[in-house]
Amino acid sequence: MGLAEGLGENHATGLFFTGVLTLGGTHLWDIDTRLRRITTVTAIQPGDLRLGAISRGPDQTLYALGLEEQAGRLYTIDEETGQALEIGDSGDRLLRGLAWRLAGPLNSCLSFVRDAEEVLTVNGSACGPPMARAGRDQVVECASAAGSPVQLDGTASSDPNSTPGTRDDIVSYEWWEIDASGDRRQLGAGEKLTVTLPRGSHRVILRVTDTFGTMNEDEVSITIADTTPPHLTLGVSPSMLWPPNHALVPVDITAVATDSCGVAGVTLMNVTSSEADDATGTGDGSTTGDIAGTEVGSADTHILLRAERAAGGSGRVYVIHYMARDEAGLTVENTVEVLVPHDKDETSTSP
Repeated sequence: MGLAEGLGENHATGLFFTGVLTLGGTHLWDIDTRLRRITTVTAIQPGDLRLGAISRGPDQTLYALGLEEQAGRLYTIDEETGQALEIGDSGDRLLRGLAWRLAGPLNSCLSFVRDAEEVLTVNGSACGPPMARAGRDQVVECASAAGSPVQLDGTASSDPNSTPGTRDDIVSYEWWEIDASGDRRQLGAGEKLTVTLPRGSHRVILRVTDTFGTMNEDEVSITIADTTPPHLTLGVSPSMLWPPNHALVPVDITAVATDSCGVAGVTLMNVTSSEADDATGTGDGSTTGDIAGTEVGSADTHILLRAERAAGGSGRVYVIHYMARDEAGLTVENTVEVLVPHDKDETSTSP
């Protein structure tokens, strides 16, 4: 291992000549001493010892020994063990192997390969990939037919090479959804992301990438659930049948169902009367089929009701019964009444 011709140092000016670093005659990389950084890395064969620099930016680049006058941490890489060791603050010694000085915070990694096995160390400790944390599984109430807004939170993710108390070694947070066929679609990017997801279950993946290009993923389950039944409002016209002349009268019902996540439909369940058809001895006109024109089990809102009541009773009440169902299968029922009074109030008006 050695420095090729042309690499030298002028302590008075801090300037350097451009040179190359070689290992056993193999050209490993170029050193641009004007920019003070390694510019080109040439692939080597398994079994060689590769000394490399992985950094976050211009102020955290690994430099060759003696590149700067100021004191700095010095590392040496043992050719036999492949270990990077911190050996002190002196920048003017070359111990076993090739020593490097790190400019800026001591939280970048040295990267090297021995016998095709990559080893990473930082400050003498093992450093590794980022750890994605997509948050806890969520169940969110459905807010609209389009679904519900959900906040995805990846701030629990971490990276051992970040500045203590930060996640600054993680450079990207990407959120993806996996569909039933296993395909992915990107939802967006950012530590926190608010997305609108439709009703149902969703597999969401957070992928984090650090400054070394190393990625890690975590999956979270998001369920958009509709647990609230729909609301059903009924209206009827006419709501009173008068006179009680035994005629079948057309009756129109207004059935309005609402639901945050969508209504599947409204169904006529049944229509009943407080009095039987042509009950013996009641003086109701001896008619049958007092409820006609109904299609029970459909969305029928146009029916026929007979305008009659028992002479000896207090009046007849028809009850019209509907059910509404939402897209989640939740139901609600409601009724509306049509009255055939025994006597018409003087204050009542005919519909």
